[in-house]
Amino acid sequence: MNILNCLYHAEGASIPVAFEIIRKTIKFCDLKTHQEKRKSEVTKNELMRDMLKTCQRNQLAYKYVLTDNWFASRENMDFIKLDLKKDFIMALKTNRKVALSLEDKRQGRFVRIDSLELEPNTVQSVYIKGVEFPLVLTRQVFKTDVLARICENHRTRYEIALSILTKSIM
Repeated sequence: MNILNCLYHAEGASIPVAFEIIRKTIKFCDLKTHQEKRKSEVTKNELMRDMLKTCQRNQLAYKYVLTDNWFASRENMDFIKLDLKKDFIMALKTNRKVALSLEDKRQGRFVRIDSLELEPNTVQSVYIKGVEFPLVLTRQVFKTDVLARICENHRTRYEIALSILTKSIM
């Protein structure tokens, strides 16, 4: 069974505040393998946005939405920032393309994140295609992986973002 959950993290504790069971009710045949597969009528991204709407209706007091790269779409970024009026921190795939200035974005000059020489503990202002507001990119190195993290709020210093991220992966 697949479950999508929404956790509220504060003072060292994580509390579930919403969850959805992923119901894969649509049967289809995979054209490559000819195997029967199932898929959901509603995407995980749609379920995540619905859970966040529920948190808003329930007046849950939070500052950030933290997601992995599965949810780092333009639509989700816009929804969190423009509809919910919240900040976010998201993991990005390193092959994601960003513009390093507004002028680069206007000219269509985008580069892959993994081509940037972004040192750990630093931030870089970037633009993503289709997202109207600038974002802050930081690089986080783990023992087995390097993750690019995007943060909407320019006022969020690297230390605060790192503190939030560290708590989320422990």
